[in-house]
Amino acid sequence: MKITDNAPEIKPESDLGKIARVVYGEMSGLGTSNTDRAVVAESIVNRKATGLYGDTYSDILTPKQYNAMTQASFKDPYKYMSEMEQKSPYFYAANEKKIVGNFLDAYSAAYKAYNNIGPRVGNGVVSYVSPPLKSTHFNGDKNLTNITLSISGLKGISGVWKRK
Repeated sequence: MKITDNAPEIKPESDLGKIARVVYGEMSGLGTSNTDRAVVAESIVNRKATGLYGDTYSDILTPKQYNAMTQASFKDPYKYMSEMEQKSPYFYAANEKKIVGNFLDAYSAAYKAYNNIGPRVGNGVVSYVSPPLKSTHFNGDKNLTNITLSISGLKGISGVWKRK
């Protein structure tokens, strides 16, 4: 996504802003990829589309469904990065490009999924659970199949699901 003067502002409390913050919170590690971020963003948008988890993003974006909801990196990404810089200045200096890049890539993945731009990573992905939780689906739906292993290159994913 190219940022221009005409680009829409993504407000942190908007639906798109919340999705982006969850993607960042779930996938802000240095070993994660844009594919990882795309899976998380798409899973949120797909859950909303199915209507199985509620009618709004607020229904879907709960600590029960996404670990990021309780993490500092979701609550205030800017403050999180600033505190990381203060607490670990040498690590931050060595990895600043990746850290800031992860933040921008999270917003890009959310924007693409929210606006249905580009190819999808997993068709019908409905759930995402990140470590340390095990690969289980919270509502016990037995009509879901784990597709984690079918997407090459994913890191940090323990539960990505689609309908059987």
